[in-house]
Amino acid sequence: MAAALLARQCANHGIAVDVRSAGTDVGSTTQDRSVATVMRERGLDPGAVTRQITGALVAADGADLVIGLAREHVRQASLLGADVFMRAFTFKELARRVESLPSPRIDHRGIAAWRDALGSNRLARDLLGNSSLDDVEDPSGRSLARHRRTADELEELSLIVVRSLVTWM
Repeated sequence: MAAALLARQCANHGIAVDVRSAGTDVGSTTQDRSVATVMRERGLDPGAVTRQITGALVAADGADLVIGLAREHVRQASLLGADVFMRAFTFKELARRVESLPSPRIDHRGIAAWRDALGSNRLARDLLGNSSLDDVEDPSGRSLARHRRTADELEELSLIVVRSLVTWM
């Protein structure tokens, strides 16, 4: 759901990117019915195949940015390659960081410059602990209303992130 919402915001703002989705625990291939319902309600295709995150998916030549929905996802992705941490953020952390970004210099634009500016003062210890400050609550097994609230949150985060990226492109 997060990938589909982000991809739609990018397309709506004229940003041509390849958004892929992968999970850290893909034990079940059955999608939560509530996720499918919420995605259909928003005009999104719920038929996406879930795949396991791998080093190849997050490699520097394959992913400019890695977005997790929780700190544990970013920690797990960062273990897949030495250079992943500086390109990996939780969605909430990313949205929080873009709000404090300065305007880009005319000669310093693009997704890599944007990403590097976001992580310039970031420390690995920022992802330690169990604070929910940077986590999007997992609605799995919860009510349809909870899934809708999660989708609302993901849509808002996508819009914040994409609006920032537009100024750097």
